[in-house]
Amino acid sequence: MSIFVGDVCNKESEFRQKYLSSISCFKEVYLNSNSKFKCSRQGSAAFQIYQNSVGLLVNETEEVQRNRAWCISKAYGLACFSADLGESCGEATRTTFVDTLKRFKYMRMSDCTEETMQELKTNFLDYLQLEDEKRHIFYTMFDQRRRK
Repeated sequence: MSIFVGDVCNKESEFRQKYLSSISCFKEVYLNSNSKFKCSRQGSAAFQIYQNSVGLLVNETEEVQRNRAWCISKAYGLACFSADLGESCGEATRTTFVDTLKRFKYMRMSDCTEETMQELKTNFLDYLQLEDEKRHIFYTMFDQRRRK
């Protein structure tokens, strides 16, 4: 959090420039579109179909199942929203959104295990069978390492 605040407050920061130039369009899309709701529903549906097709329920506790479902559904929803944000506001706004989430380590703070994070980038992403551009967008959201 302190790195985020430092970068936003530093007038020389490249992140600050990107953040300030993106925030108004981001706010407009977030507040005035159905994208976040649509993406959330799609994330839940995609996880349910994925779970049923690969049989994830074997030998897992209810808590593990719940955490995996939440993590994968949330990650899908954020990746979907990120793609919609890119379409509405441009690639710079989309990448700034993703970078902001990574700075906060959002997915890791949301009880997503390392195992589930790896599953997102491999099995789940392969299962989605997205075209190349959308696959890249989803991968960048699922890969929680910050770009330097």
